[in-house]
Amino acid sequence: MAAPCETFKLPRGMGRLCRYTVNGPWSWQRWDAHSNKWVITPTGKQNRSQAEQLVYQQAASQAHESCRLEGVPLLFQTVADEYVEARTLGHACKRLRPRSLLKLSGAIRRFGEFVGKGYESLLIDQVDTTTLTRFVESESKRVTVDSANTHLNFISQILDYAAQRKFIAKAPQATPLIQNQDLDDDDAIAGWPCPTAEELKQILGATAVTLAPTGKRANNGSETGRAIYRGINQNDYTDLYTTLSLTGLRFGEARNLTWGDVDLENKVIQVRPGRKNGIYWQPKTKSSIRRVPIVPQLEPILHRLREMSRKKLWVFETRRGTQLNPSNASKRFREICDGLGFKKHFVVHSLRKYWASTVASQGMDAMMMIKVFGHTDFKLIMSTYYSQNDDARMVAEASRIDFGLSPPPTAA
Repeated sequence: MAAPCETFKLPRGMGRLCRYTVNGPWSWQRWDAHSNKWVITPTGKQNRSQAEQLVYQQAASQAHESCRLEGVPLLFQTVADEYVEARTLGHACKRLRPRSLLKLSGAIRRFGEFVGKGYESLLIDQVDTTTLTRFVESESKRVTVDSANTHLNFISQILDYAAQRKFIAKAPQATPLIQNQDLDDDDAIAGWPCPTAEELKQILGATAVTLAPTGKRANNGSETGRAIYRGINQNDYTDLYTTLSLTGLRFGEARNLTWGDVDLENKVIQVRPGRKNGIYWQPKTKSSIRRVPIVPQLEPILHRLREMSRKKLWVFETRRGTQLNPSNASKRFREICDGLGFKKHFVVHSLRKYWASTVASQGMDAMMMIKVFGHTDFKLIMSTYYSQNDDARMVAEASRIDFGLSPPPTAA
């Protein structure tokens, strides 16, 4: 074999990099004591730094402790690539679906864009809690809080993987962002206003998508062209908003409902943890795992949705049969309320409050309400909802009492 034209010595015990042409790819040469000969592994990299990182990755991932070299700097991208490969092939972990791998790669790409120019030289042990916190905060300004937390979770998984492989001493942990209240998952009972029955009727009446002609024509090959309408791809949230008002479900709970959670025969909806389209989901709290009754007004809606369902998976789905986007549903609700000119700032979570206020005013047993509502604070519910109707309930209850006294005679 011809002598290499260029060589680069690696840390002790790792061999060397060499290449045989000026601009050719680097190869990794190391001595294998078991076979008592030199082993050559092509890296396929013309850039020496990239080839060096590839060698570090392969050496550090070997099963033999002798190949685990302490103090060797590893780039974050190096470990991320190894993690993605492990998840793809199912090595030492469950194999992920292609869709999940795509989300994982997207999170890594977004993290690289967040770090910026320094990402190419970012060491795995340079990622700390502050970096992760700023990353998820920046993501939440671009996407939903759910998506931002998902990106943070993927990056944290890579850091946990690095800690398991002894690449870093400890994986930093950043706290995920709390879901925004107007997207429903906050129980801020005393926060958002509660609509009246009349206001809710106006909201539901304005929810249906109305197509507005733009006056333009699409070039579809015909002489006149197809008319273009504004809002033709908009999702109709009428059934979703109505269901939230009739059940008291949180938006996140309704969004993650599958047809396996709906028992039309026994007329109950089961809010429970489980895999939803391959992704594990769980309710907000332990008390949120519950059974919600299907009232008569809701039955025809669910029957119609099941017949119209494209993929027979999500109870509430988009026009394409995919899961609803929380930001779109919340944005649409605000647009409707703004269009109706309400002075109160109603949000999607207000529909959950409407259910609680309605059942409290019409005499549902307090313990039953708490069970269906999926809330742990008994005192807060009593003071917030039941106290709203104390005067009327107090007069009605007192009027039923026979005090044994005759009405006083009318004054002359």
